[in-house]
Amino acid sequence: MFNGKLQTVKNSFGIAAWGYDFRSKKVLFLTELLNHFGHNRKDLRKRVSRLIENSSNENEVFVKLKTQVGNPINVKYRLNDYSDYQSLGECLGSMYEIPGIDIDYFIDGGANIGFFGINLLSKKVFKEAILIEPNPHNLKLLHNNVASFSNVTILPVALSKNEGTVVFELASSNTGHIKGAIGHEESASNVMVASKILSAIIPKYWNMEKTLLKLDIEGAEYEVIDELLNNKIFPKVIVGEIHDYLRQNGIGLVRELESVGYKVKVSGFGMEGNVCRQILAIHD
Repeated sequence: MFNGKLQTVKNSFGIAAWGYDFRSKKVLFLTELLNHFGHNRKDLRKRVSRLIENSSNENEVFVKLKTQVGNPINVKYRLNDYSDYQSLGECLGSMYEIPGIDIDYFIDGGANIGFFGINLLSKKVFKEAILIEPNPHNLKLLHNNVASFSNVTILPVALSKNEGTVVFELASSNTGHIKGAIGHEESASNVMVASKILSAIIPKYWNMEKTLLKLDIEGAEYEVIDELLNNKIFPKVIVGEIHDYLRQNGIGLVRELESVGYKVKVSGFGMEGNVCRQILAIHD
């Protein structure tokens, strides 16, 4: 138990280190702290949530983050939205392993409100970056959060195996998914969004040996990776989350990547239900 508490504090200080000023460091620390408190700890969660509320406006949390490539940036996320809190902790923390490989281009499939993009863009100037996000409720915050970075294109589309339109199921967590996506049930509301295949989005002039692809697209990654590999497009690095890994043959997807020259590291835990795994795949 002590080691768990120590890790919680360590992770929270790690996220707080992104803060440019003391107020931002405090808010980031508290946000990550909430990510580690179980929902059964209601009183403690309320106290920490109230501290965040006192440093925010009515609907949004705002922080100023440090960058290594320019001025600090102003970032917003939704107040008392625990999916946003979790996304911040995962993407600014250590959920996605980023190798020390020289990358000039990257695509963020499932950009949400921009935390993964911020992580990369804050550390290096890229020639081009494409952030893909289909959920209309996320786009305003995404545009705000990456507005300071140059050479960034935001595409309001869903990645799919087909071009056209798809039914996008809205979720209370602001993630959402394509109707029928692996590991997800239908939600109470949906919208129609444009869909694109990934091979049609990646510019032909991009050097794949200098390209990183991140995918967190709520189950659509199976068909999207298949389509990419079938078109013989091999980004140097693929990082992402594989949904319903055990029941939907995630290991088969890993073997498919290995068959075309990727070395794949799989991480994550849990052996029941629709658990996810994270992958880091590097093309030889």
